[in-house]
Amino acid sequence: MQSPARLFQQFRRLHSLRPTLRLLRKLHYTCPQWTTATTADSRTFCDQRLVNYLSNIEKQYHTILDQVNNQSVDTGHGGGEKLRKDLARLEPLVQLSQQQRELQQELMELTGMLDNDEMRQLAEQDIQLCKDQLATLQEEIRVAILPKDEADQHPAIIEIRAGAGGEEASLFASEILKLYTSFAEYKGWRFELLQRSYSDIGGLRNASASVHGSGVFGVLKYEAGVHRVQRIPTTESKGRIHTSTVTVATLPQPSEIEVHLPATDLIVETYRSGGAGGQHVNTTDSAVRITHIPTGIVVSVQEERSQIKNRQKGMQVLRAHLYEQKRLQAVKETSDLRKEQTGTGERSEKIRTYNYPQDRVTDHRAHMTLHGVTNFFQTGDMLNDIITQLRVQDEAIALTTLLQDGN
Repeated sequence: MQSPARLFQQFRRLHSLRPTLRLLRKLHYTCPQWTTATTADSRTFCDQRLVNYLSNIEKQYHTILDQVNNQSVDTGHGGGEKLRKDLARLEPLVQLSQQQRELQQELMELTGMLDNDEMRQLAEQDIQLCKDQLATLQEEIRVAILPKDEADQHPAIIEIRAGAGGEEASLFASEILKLYTSFAEYKGWRFELLQRSYSDIGGLRNASASVHGSGVFGVLKYEAGVHRVQRIPTTESKGRIHTSTVTVATLPQPSEIEVHLPATDLIVETYRSGGAGGQHVNTTDSAVRITHIPTGIVVSVQEERSQIKNRQKGMQVLRAHLYEQKRLQAVKETSDLRKEQTGTGERSEKIRTYNYPQDRVTDHRAHMTLHGVTNFFQTGDMLNDIITQLRVQDEAIALTTLLQDGN
């Protein structure tokens, strides 16, 4: 049996989900094919628009299949290869659509058996099984038709910078870094510090880290933006509440193959490290500054004692910046929808407030408030709840837009 404190915490978290449920209900009235994916019944989004969308996909598939079978395309100029790729892309969704149609037909036949007293009990059992299979299949369809961002599966570079608020902002930046260190551990990711620069009182002016794991960028991209803290600083003698900010940037981390960096495009400089580090600091030129000449991007790393390791980490960060520039340009050219999503460069927007006097964390995009600031920083489940809610909202909007444009 759970303790009263644990039950109360769960109640607070459920209470904070109400804004998302209101959003999804609103989306349901404008686009009934999307509802909250919390139960089998509520995942039903098979309305006429979705039927039309899947029907169009099947028509495209069979048209292309006929062209390939009849060899009506000049395969000598790459046309046949493109058609085969299109077939491979559409085939999984066509198969899911056909399976759904078969299950719906089976459900209709089973429902017709309810009038038979002898068959009613067996029919009811099979109807429930069929509904469960349909719900699972429709969730697979939802995942299959949602727009994919290849960068979501990449590792990520996370950059933290103290903003407004002076030394208090630098202290809060240190706590934000610890937050993501704990969250990486909660998710089973590998967290590697790349660079950090300290303030005069031991806070962080800025820091960057590399995070590796399954689907890291697809999660951490929701952390990009301005994080605001409201609390009484330890240096405040009159008990006044101060407001400070920290900026977080998240970048997908590409491989060396995805972003090639010719040596002629780089200026690599070495210098002596500064800050904490013991006797080694300021005795050797281990710190590295890399300038990318075509874009003017400058990356500095001094975390390691080895110049070679600092250079490797600097190249990681530089590749991430260049990849993100290229990715955002492609997004801008291909989809207006992605401009509305969080974590795609809109870093000047205030995304979350940590209010210590009221012991609350409010995410302004999700309209979600959780209580227990200390627990938020120490455990990963509360941050995971917020990110999950933001992903649900993004998927709802993306699916609505896709079906409206596709019909």
